[in-house]
Amino acid sequence: MTVHGCRNTSEYTHPLGTVAKLEQEDIKELDASLRGRLVLPDREDYEDPLNVWNGIVNNPPAAIARAEGSVDVARTVEFARDNDPEGGVRGGAHNQTGAAMVDNGLVVDLREVDDIHIDPGEQVACVGPSEMALVLERLVSSSNRRG
Repeated sequence: MTVHGCRNTSEYTHPLGTVAKLEQEDIKELDASLRGRLVLPDREDYEDPLNVWNGIVNNPPAAIARAEGSVDVARTVEFARDNDPEGGVRGGAHNQTGAAMVDNGLVVDLREVDDIHIDPGEQVACVGPSEMALVLERLVSSSNRRG
């Protein structure tokens, strides 16, 4: 992510040598506004979200917002709208193309947004964006046996 014409930029160097220029105050504000974590290349937990199903993909983002709910997603989208980085969304399942990881961009990581609420009476399930189909199938089957 490159912010042009800004003073006060800070450079974070990715372990593989990728450099992203970030508006330091904007990054601090986004980080402080999230219930989850904003992971930058200089932080210890940066490598974990880079592990995608397709091991050939190597597009290290400038920042990864590890969302813990819809408010974190909305704040990250607002930040992206205001700062214009390339963006990606990482859910909980496989993505063969690795499109969730964007080189020098901003990734919203939804793996922690995995709530499932089932109403057997109404036969309705509300499912978080990172939940796996197998887990949902097991819960629905279990709910049907009890219901």
